Amino acid sequence: MASVDFAAVAERLGISSLRPFQKECIENVMKQRDVFVCSPTGSGKSVCFTGLVAHYKLASKGCTIVVVSSLVSIIKSQIENLYKYFKF
Repeated sequence: MASVDFAAVAERLGISSLRPFQKECIENVMKQRDVFVCSPTGSGKSVCFTGLVAHYKLASKGCTIVVVSSLVSIIKSQIENLYKYFKF
């Protein structure tokens, strides 16, 4: 596995840097490990999966990312942002 370019991931997402738990999550997914992230709304969980999808295009490599959220408005916003910023 190639090393993760966190600066490039952050730049692609339009943020200055990644938080430690975001880096740990992304590193583990890239090592093909299962990851479970549970943290409060607004803590930056979405960066974990949007960064992976946008920067590494994991969907085209057979990787499945499952996001569970009970807030439909957050789900809708995340999907709209993926289409808006990453032009799928």
